[in-house]
Amino acid sequence: MEAEGEANYTVDIEHGVAVVRVFRRPELLPSAVVGHARALRARSEELSRSEDVRGMVLDLRRVGGPVSPEVEEEYRAMAGEWEATGQPLAILSIDPLQKMQVTRILATSASRFGAVFTDRNEARRFVGATSIDPATSYHELLAGTRPGSK
Repeated sequence: MEAEGEANYTVDIEHGVAVVRVFRRPELLPSAVVGHARALRARSEELSRSEDVRGMVLDLRRVGGPVSPEVEEEYRAMAGEWEATGQPLAILSIDPLQKMQVTRILATSASRFGAVFTDRNEARRFVGATSIDPATSYHELLAGTRPGSK
C-alpha cells in the first residue's frame, strides 16, 4: 500500500492495476481538495507510464455527489492521460449525480479506454487485474471509514 500522507486518497497496486481510493475529508478546505486532486493527477501520470501497471481504477464511492469544476478538470486530465497511453481507466461511482459527471468526463477525455462502473470486480476486470480480491465491506463504505480502520 502506498499511502499519500494526509491526502484524501490512497494509491495501491493490486494485481497489476493501480487502485486509487478517494475519501471524503469534510475538514479540508476546497483549495486543499483541489491541491490533492492535482497531486493525484501527477501520481496518475507516473502510474500510466509504469511498466508494472496495466490500468487504473479510480474509486469515488466514498465521496458521493459531483466534484467541483477544478477537481473535475483534474479528473479530465487524468482520463486524457490514460487514453493517450492506450490503457484502461475505470471509475467506480455509486452516486447518480457523480456518475453523470464522470460519464461526461470519460465521454470527452477517454472515450475508447475509459468506463464507469458501480461494481468493484467489473471495474478491476475491465482494467486487467490478474486476480479479484474480496469486495470492500459495504458497512465500512457506507459509514465513510477507510477499509480496515475502526
